[in-house]
Amino acid sequence: MRLEKYRYWRWNYILIIAACLLVYLHTVRYGFLLFDDELLIIDNPKIRGLNWANIKAIFTTYDPELYIPITLFTHQIEHTLFGLNAHVIHLVNVLLHIVSSLLVFRIFSRFFHEKVALVTGLLFAIHPLTVETVVWASARKDLLSALFFLWSFLAYLKAKERGATLWKSVIIFCFGLLSKVSIAPLPLVLLLTDWVTGRYEGWASIREKWAYFIPAIAFVIIAIAGKQTQAAHASTAVLLSFVSIPFYIGKTIVPTGLSIFYPFMDTVSLLHPRILFGILFILVVILGTWWKRKKFPWLFYGWWVFLCLVAPSLTNVVKGGYAGTYDLYFASDRYMYLSILGVLAFVGSILTHKNIKTAYIVIGIFGILAFRQTHVWSSSDALFKNATNTSASYIAYNNLAGLRAQQGELQKAEELYHKSLEIKESPLAYFSLAQIVASQGRSTDAIALYQSAIQMSPKHVNAYTQLGGLLLMTGNVPAAKSALSSATNLDNNIPSVHYNLGLIYEHEKSFDLARASYEKVLALDPSDTQAAKKLEGLR
Repeated sequence: MRLEKYRYWRWNYILIIAACLLVYLHTVRYGFLLFDDELLIIDNPKIRGLNWANIKAIFTTYDPELYIPITLFTHQIEHTLFGLNAHVIHLVNVLLHIVSSLLVFRIFSRFFHEKVALVTGLLFAIHPLTVETVVWASARKDLLSALFFLWSFLAYLKAKERGATLWKSVIIFCFGLLSKVSIAPLPLVLLLTDWVTGRYEGWASIREKWAYFIPAIAFVIIAIAGKQTQAAHASTAVLLSFVSIPFYIGKTIVPTGLSIFYPFMDTVSLLHPRILFGILFILVVILGTWWKRKKFPWLFYGWWVFLCLVAPSLTNVVKGGYAGTYDLYFASDRYMYLSILGVLAFVGSILTHKNIKTAYIVIGIFGILAFRQTHVWSSSDALFKNATNTSASYIAYNNLAGLRAQQGELQKAEELYHKSLEIKESPLAYFSLAQIVASQGRSTDAIALYQSAIQMSPKHVNAYTQLGGLLLMTGNVPAAKSALSSATNLDNNIPSVHYNLGLIYEHEKSFDLARASYEKVLALDPSDTQAAKKLEGLR
């Protein structure tokens, strides 16, 4: 009997592993993306090898706002063994996802029949919403913390079945928190699991989880201390959560039109139609699941597990700021990587009483959609192009325009920047567009664009720098001097600014000031031959 069960489980494992490989194995050949990969991996000195200084750095600092030492430790190992290799990182991500999918199967096999648990494991393995977490190198923190969450959850279930201590589960949970704090709601999920499985004993069950609650609270405090960017007002986060929650449920059921960006471009107001709909939807579900909690306990369980796991992400609505500007985003696919467990729990309870053949058709459809979605992440170009097709994201247009400019397609880049500005004015778009226009000799247009960038972002030092140089070229010396002086007030260490000021002082016959400017240039850049010649001529 035990041998038969082993063989049955072996085939289940093979099916789940095969499903993951069919969808994700080809992504191993992908490279890095120009979207956070530079900050977290490519240009991150902390992950360049295993040594005491680097290990100390990842455990004592944020990167840049997240405390994720175990995640960075995995990158240190990869860098030590293989160097900066995107293919290795993608391969490890696929392997981590395979392990997590197997853990989902093992967890749900303790709640439902093994055939039903296999369906939930396969759905987790190939659901299109999991693609972002698996394929994006920078999402390693979400992938790794989820694996520890699932492992800790399974260890808890095993310990309860055997009457053993929970310390193994707690230790694994702490490793997960060191990977990313977003798994902090685990103790709440365990309490809900006690309830749905008939093990809940009131305060006794709550007291039993003290070893989970203490590190969870501690790491939440650490995470809050690391947040440096402008945070949204609490009311904004709350109101946008009424947009996020129905959106996530909808995308779980119909996972199409997925994107790296889900911007909220309207004014956040209680009377906004999407927010009003979200409030009504959530109230109906909460009241309905509570009313039918005895008849449909897994519906109640699944809903609250989903809410617990998605809750940490609902405050992350302010992102993508540039030069003092900030944008609102109400969702990210990776936030559903773990949260989808709540939906799977409900699906499992339904399939227990239904014919599961239809579920395999859904799995096949989702697998095809997930495979197609992986191609969106094949390159930065494909990623941002998809975002422009699926969402009104001006950042996507900006990033795509930047790529086109790098490729020498200046006319296409200019068109994309104009589309970005039609969606939302931003100093980044104005500045980048000004550079393209200036390179084409359209000085008047470029000057106006630089001025627009400065008007939106008064501390945009690069805009002052470029504007000053351009005004000087067109002969507007007073305006050039004003712009360059503003640049020095913001940053006194830009060689080109001091060189241009030197030219202006020469024009004004202020030779002492000109010499001082050229000397400053050489102090900042001793290899500047033009400044050296100018200085020599003034002696």
